Amino acid sequence: VAIKLASETIVHKTDVQGVFLGLRSAREVRGAVDELRDNLERMGRLDEMEGVLVQPMAGDGLETVMGMTFDPQFQHGS
Repeated sequence: VAIKLASETIVHKTDVQGVFLGLRSAREVRGAVDELRDNLERMGRLDEMEGVLVQPMAGDGLETVMGMTFDPQFQHGS
């Protein structure tokens, strides 16, 4: 499984080492959550942790990252 920090105030979870991948046992999940809490505590941001999200790992495939911006020059109907 994968776990990810749940926090409305910490947008980029990887900036605070808030993502753990490839966990294979309950022991590994507990260890990752403990490590996440320790990392946040050292940074003085533990109070921003609302919990963790636990998800199955995605299978093999293509990873895509997309970004978007609003440009008034390209408004529909202009």
